[in-house]
Amino acid sequence: MRFAEHMMLEATHYKLAPYSRSDGGNERCALGLVQKEDYEQNAEHIYPWIKETITAIPCHCSMAYCNSGNIPHGVRVAAVMGIVHLFNEHVMQGGKQKEYGICSDPCEPWTMEQLADWINSVDPTVDQPEGDDQKEKQQPEEEEEPDTLPAAITL
Repeated sequence: MRFAEHMMLEATHYKLAPYSRSDGGNERCALGLVQKEDYEQNAEHIYPWIKETITAIPCHCSMAYCNSGNIPHGVRVAAVMGIVHLFNEHVMQGGKQKEYGICSDPCEPWTMEQLADWINSVDPTVDQPEGDDQKEKQQPEEEEEPDTLPAAITL
């Protein structure tokens, strides 16, 4: 399952909360939505591409705030930083005067669907048709070995 699909599915089971992967209860941020219940596998472990894929955050904030610092507009960063910023500042705080967070002006509001669309646009994983993960992958048939060895090549 791709990150965005997993996030949207889990968002129906938890209360969305900025700045916290999990409160130990029923509140989760975008990264917390996809982590395992036992917390042994976080989002970066389950979806390593979010640390490896470099992209620009698609908002107009002159300084994009995310948990690891402020990012000037247009700077390319790991996708995880974009997910954190867009969820915390735009989905959860968009259009509001923020009590905390250091984002330029009130951020334009985003929906979870817009966040999922952006995540899908930077997600390098390939969609698999449903049920493919349960089916055994069929290997191409190997060519049969000839009964005789090929003639030696002479120069």
